[in-house]
Amino acid sequence: MVGQLTAMITHELNQPLTATLCNTRAAELMLQNASRPVIDEIREILADIRRDNQRASESIHRMRMLLRQRQLELNSLDLGELVGEVLQITSKEAVRRGVRIKAEQTAKSLPIRGDRVHLQQVLLNLILNGMDAMANTPESKRCLLIRTSENDQEVEVAVSDAGQGIPLERLPRIFDPFATTKSDGLGLGLSIAKWIIEAHHGRIIAESNVNGGATFRFTLPNCAVLV
Repeated sequence: MVGQLTAMITHELNQPLTATLCNTRAAELMLQNASRPVIDEIREILADIRRDNQRASESIHRMRMLLRQRQLELNSLDLGELVGEVLQITSKEAVRRGVRIKAEQTAKSLPIRGDRVHLQQVLLNLILNGMDAMANTPESKRCLLIRTSENDQEVEVAVSDAGQGIPLERLPRIFDPFATTKSDGLGLGLSIAKWIIEAHHGRIIAESNVNGGATFRFTLPNCAVLV
């Protein structure tokens, strides 16, 4: 996966960097040829430069974070407790966005061996993505449901939102690097989540809900399988 992302980063950065160069040249020409500075137009150009530069910087930052992923530190964890910790972290953001969060756990404990930091990153990404997906949903219907369950072989976490769902044509590529519909998104969050889950010998899938919205679910081997 790292090799694939490295190959694609050139394409991802080329557009904002090219736009920055073009806008800089335009501003220089305006300053040279105008009898007086056209302040409003130059301000717009400089705003574009700042925005494109920020996009490029964020791409580089995300790539560095991915390439510096430390080796997994597997410890005995309760996935249910981990979900609770992340929900506490995101509770204020949920209130700010007018999102109700409902958690359902069918088992008293969800024993796994995993890397706490990496799995927190996955959960944070899925929960915040779910909130993003409901930005245009009426506030009374903004509900994020997090279900946790287990069987003899696996534990599972499912995050369901009440947004518009995922277009059928996007589902096969939803975890591809840089595949995003967000105007301000880089499309790396889900690909990193997939890498983390698969590094834990797990699986992650996405699906559109029958009644609207989308569900992202991942499974991990339980402690008994990994011992």
